[in-house]
Amino acid sequence: MGETFTDPQIRVDMVTANDLEDVALIDRLRWGDVSGVDVITVAQVQKWHQEGSPFYLIARTWSRTSHAYVPTGYYFGIMSPFAFSRAWAEDFCATNGLKTNGYAELPHTPKANALYGINITSLHPKTALALQGKVVELLARHKLEFMFGMARLSGLRVFINQNEFLGNNLPKLEEIANHYTFHQQQSQNGFFLHEHTPKPHPALLKPRHKDPVLHHHVRGLRKHTFLATLPYMETDVNSAGFGALLTAIL
Repeated sequence: MGETFTDPQIRVDMVTANDLEDVALIDRLRWGDVSGVDVITVAQVQKWHQEGSPFYLIARTWSRTSHAYVPTGYYFGIMSPFAFSRAWAEDFCATNGLKTNGYAELPHTPKANALYGINITSLHPKTALALQGKVVELLARHKLEFMFGMARLSGLRVFINQNEFLGNNLPKLEEIANHYTFHQQQSQNGFFLHEHTPKPHPALLKPRHKDPVLHHHVRGLRKHTFLATLPYMETDVNSAGFGALLTAIL
């Protein structure tokens, strides 16, 4: 990831048992009114806490109204083994939970070589930057080599509609998602073509607009690509139910 960000008005700490309801509240405030996005429950944030991951963080911002630090964002990730291979990607895509709750049910594995970034939610852009800055610090501390995670393709449905002129020749949804993700990442600094990176489709147009979610996930990464797209978060209409498996070399 790129440079760190610090702001004296924002505190970032590891999540404790006393913070779990605040984490669920942040998620509810951010996503509760967004169609197709499932809100994280208190039971889920408790389960995450039991993993014991150092990458479970909560951000608080100083409120001039209440004269106190109030919860404004959180991050959750685990350390997990990673390999740049088709077999690894296929195993990950078949993991329990990925297609039902939006993240793979992998255990936190201390001394693994990668960070699996599961969720970042913030109520303010500066909060997200502060959380990412803390993640950068922890990546260096734990000497991790890679990052990976799933990202929604928030502009995919619109892109599919732009290609409907192809009629019966419209490629399969996975091929469209691969094409869309390829060009979205290619437009960002740091994209590299790995032998297992899915290729674009010659019949499809290039995306006209930058995908805000995908752009957010790869911003500041030194070297990034993707290994697959797959049905994921099926209730997300804007993403046509698809997500991309993003990977980065640190």
